[in-house]
Amino acid sequence: MNNRRRVEGVVTSNTMQKTVVVEISRTFRHQLYEKVISSEKRVMAHDEIGCDVGDRVIIVESKPISKNKHWVVSEILRQGITAELPEFTDEVAEVLRPEPERPEFEAVEAEVEETEVEEADVEDTNAEEAEVEEAEEADAEEVDAEEVPEPEPEQPVVEDVEVEETKAVEEQQPEAEGEAEVEEQEPAAESEASEAEDAEEEETVEDAGTEAAESEEDSEPEAKE
Repeated sequence: MNNRRRVEGVVTSNTMQKTVVVEISRTFRHQLYEKVISSEKRVMAHDEIGCDVGDRVIIVESKPISKNKHWVVSEILRQGITAELPEFTDEVAEVLRPEPERPEFEAVEAEVEETEVEEADVEDTNAEEAEVEEAEEADAEEVDAEEVPEPEPEQPVVEDVEVEETKAVEEQQPEAEGEAEVEEQEPAAESEASEAEDAEEEETVEDAGTEAAESEEDSEPEAKE
């Protein structure tokens, strides 16, 4: 037996001619962390035996046969599951046919269906009640809209403002006229008072002159005597 490296693996593909893909898996412990690590590696190997998918084989390292192939299948340790399966016949179908469901599961499913139906009925009733309430609210709103009288059209605010301004102007005009009359009457009264004073002064002067004349007349006959 030569010293070439030998590895055990599982055939994963045999679609190529005289070439198979072998998956090599190994488990080891890390040197530093002491953690168990599993790794998988796939290589291409030359096959002259005729391996099937799932076969566990031993491959031997060889000289490069092609660009990616430098392994050779030496022997088959164990055939895969696909090779051991029988043909799919009616007997196999009967064997693989599922067992009938148990009555317990049927009862549980029936209860679940009943609960779903009840929930659906409750949802339908709630939806109907909501529709009825919406219809009643809509009717009440329509009745309220019919009872509410239409508001009278508002008069333009500009006219009211003009009327108020005219009234204010009319009220201010008599006041201004009264003030003007009072101002006119005040100088007239003053002039009348001054005229009366002048007349009184003139009367006093005249009276003084008449008295002086009378006194002179009386003194003249006495002097003659």
